[in-house]
Amino acid sequence: MKQKLKKFLLIGVVAIMGAISLMGCNNIQYNAALFDHANELMHIEFLRNNLTQGTHIFFNGDEHEQIDDDSSFPAYRIHIVSNTETFDKIFNQFPPGVNFDNEMLVVYITTNIYIGSPYVIRNLSSSNGTLNIELRRRSGIRIAHAASMPEQRAFVIRMDKQYISEVKVAFR
Repeated sequence: MKQKLKKFLLIGVVAIMGAISLMGCNNIQYNAALFDHANELMHIEFLRNNLTQGTHIFFNGDEHEQIDDDSSFPAYRIHIVSNTETFDKIFNQFPPGVNFDNEMLVVYITTNIYIGSPYVIRNLSSSNGTLNIELRRRSGIRIAHAASMPEQRAFVIRMDKQYISEVKVAFR
């Protein structure tokens, strides 16, 4: 009887641990790495030309300026960077070594109120020419303390080259 109880408890504990570990798993493929707050890596002119709806503050280094909310701006902007020419138009600096023969960058710009919250990739998959990206705030950050005035925020995903024509980004 004791042997069966121990075996049952052991199986139960292993099952619970397995379920808990699966809940935290991210589905990150293609050697993807997220560069959060990537605005600092980009040309100011590029950022200014890619404003998004709801942006109230535009930062230029230590300087900032108030932006009138223009509903004609899109909610987000996406750029697929697969060559040096496009790269040079967007970035003034970036971690070195991007090899466009086998790598690419996806630039996602949006308006965000959680400027103090770091984001991570939750899921990344590609199907029928569409790249699906799910981002989430890193756990442990209290939302009430992280909210701020809406600001332009750029995310860059460096990843293995994929042949895509569309990118979809979701926040979970």
